[in-house]
Amino acid sequence: MQPEPIRWFGTLYLLWIVLAIGGEAWFVYLFLLRPNDSPDNGPLVPVATWILVAVHLALNLALRHYVVARPRRIARTIFMALLALGFAFWTYKTGQGIWARRALPMAPNMIFPALSLAAQLGLIWLLYRPDAEAWLRGETPDPSEALESTFR
Repeated sequence: MQPEPIRWFGTLYLLWIVLAIGGEAWFVYLFLLRPNDSPDNGPLVPVATWILVAVHLALNLALRHYVVARPRRIARTIFMALLALGFAFWTYKTGQGIWARRALPMAPNMIFPALSLAAQLGLIWLLYRPDAEAWLRGETPDPSEALESTFR
């Protein structure tokens, strides 16, 4: 039986994936598929973007599988590394926006990733709870402990 933080992680991670894919689809529509006069917008840009969205989805579903269904600590480590890369990139882009405009950029393409990073921090917190640690080490909870936590 899965510990409670792992069950919460599985559910909230799927919700986060849906929101992240929705945000990516919105940005593809907003910046790439609208008619504009940019010569950089070739016909393959949306295709390449959707391929990246598919890779993002596959990677996140694999990470979720290796945390929820077949517990592996390496999945948590990969998730942490991707979170750190995302935070570093967001910090870099925010710094660029501040440097260029001399003000904090409040555009949706800066706010949505910040909310996504906050959600990922919450998911990481669930993975570092003591019962989740035991789950990722491959230890199963005592049946009496599982029964006790069920009726609390």
